[in-house]
Amino acid sequence: MNSAQLYPKICEILSQPLPGEEAQLRMAPIGRRAAFLQPDNPPRKAAVLVPIYFNHFNEPCILLTLRKVYDGVHSGQVSFPGGKFDPGESDPVQVALRETFEEVGVAEHEIRVAGVMSPLYIPPSNIMVFPVVGIMPEEPKWKPDPHEVELLIHEPLIPWLREQQIAETAHKVAPGLAISAPYYDIQQHRVWGATAMMLSEFAEIMKRVGLP
Repeated sequence: MNSAQLYPKICEILSQPLPGEEAQLRMAPIGRRAAFLQPDNPPRKAAVLVPIYFNHFNEPCILLTLRKVYDGVHSGQVSFPGGKFDPGESDPVQVALRETFEEVGVAEHEIRVAGVMSPLYIPPSNIMVFPVVGIMPEEPKWKPDPHEVELLIHEPLIPWLREQQIAETAHKVAPGLAISAPYYDIQQHRVWGATAMMLSEFAEIMKRVGLP
């Protein structure tokens, strides 16, 4: 399946009722499984891009980024390219595309947006994040921002969908505080929390599309 075949299939699935909370909660930290948390105060908004590109073997791949270590709750974690809405912004698609260009150097015209997955509330940072699915027919020339991105993680999509190596362990969230949560083992990186929850819904959407 090439990008021209995959794109309309994903568009169709994203236009229908989504897997949502049921899929997200499969990879939720222990405390969030009993009750799906919603914000007590109006959250800030953010958007990320779930980028699918086709490599030189014409295999669909997904891109993740390893964040730089910084003084914040998501320091050093694996994530999708993205960030918070700027003042005056209201469209998650435009935010995801802007942030993707800023973080990994891929321009808006290189990405075909297929739609938006279910929003997800992130309690530690009080952010509601909107995951936008975008497809590129070939691998772009990545230009990661050295101030934000430590490493680009390229994962072939179909092998990942077949294997989905899932484990569970304690994750440090603050000095002296750890929580138990499942994670995806992707190239020896632990992908957990909000990114894993979004990936869980994404995997369910790919099953509905017909991959693998």
